[in-house]
Amino acid sequence: MNTNIRVETHPNFEVRSYHPNFEISKSPIENFWRPVRPDSKEYLKKLGRKGAALVRRLLKIPGVAEVTIQPYEVSVHKGLNFPWDDIQPAVLETIEMSMPKGLREAGQEVEQQ
Repeated sequence: MNTNIRVETHPNFEVRSYHPNFEISKSPIENFWRPVRPDSKEYLKKLGRKGAALVRRLLKIPGVAEVTIQPYEVSVHKGLNFPWDDIQPAVLETIEMSMPKGLREAGQEVEQQ
């Protein structure tokens, strides 16, 4: 399954940002670290049900250390010893699972930047 997700690389090689064409969070911006701490519950609530579920799933991916989420962007910080080739397919699949059903059925493309 492919969606219209733009993948942005950064000067810091350990960070990539993913820009889907659908809203993934109700909060302006929030940061979360692995593992999700109990005191993060209030911040997760700000994201909405789908945004909170996305953050929890992303932080379960081996190698994902931190997630920053905004309404139309999620940035993933990986651990130093994990290659993007191992992490990115799971990140994209996790974001795709969060997309509205109508977009999912349209099967759009992933754009690398």
